[in-house]
Amino acid sequence: MFSTKKEATTFQKKLETVGSSFIKRDSFENIKKENALMAETVIDKKVVIEGNFSSDGSVLFQGKITGDIRVSNLIVGKDAIVNGTITSLSLDILGSVTGLIDANEVRLAATAVVKGDITHQILEIEKKAYFEGVSRRMVTELASITKDERPSN
Repeated sequence: MFSTKKEATTFQKKLETVGSSFIKRDSFENIKKENALMAETVIDKKVVIEGNFSSDGSVLFQGKITGDIRVSNLIVGKDAIVNGTITSLSLDILGSVTGLIDANEVRLAATAVVKGDITHQILEIEKKAYFEGVSRRMVTELASITKDERPSN
């Protein structure tokens, strides 16, 4: 592959440079922490919802829900359980989701368990995340989550 030892050494140095710049970008863990701090609404893990939930803002959901969620920016906490459809512009999943997901950006943490299809523009999956379903790229991204578009009870 390399004709001289110098070429091999040069290639190795370039590889190390690329690797270190890749590692320097925001890690998934930092993104999760930043998003959690920016959440306008926090649903505690003691909360159980039977029915649909919607919000125009950022939500950290740590409880249990049987119903649909329609939120601009959603973080499904590590202990959260969602049984229903999620529609969101930005979605971070650390807990359990069973149902359809429709979001511009979807990130599955290592602790995520997702059983259902995901329609997305961007999909990130950490090692050890569990995903059983079909991933489809959106033709057009969601523009907003408005009150008129929210599911009714």
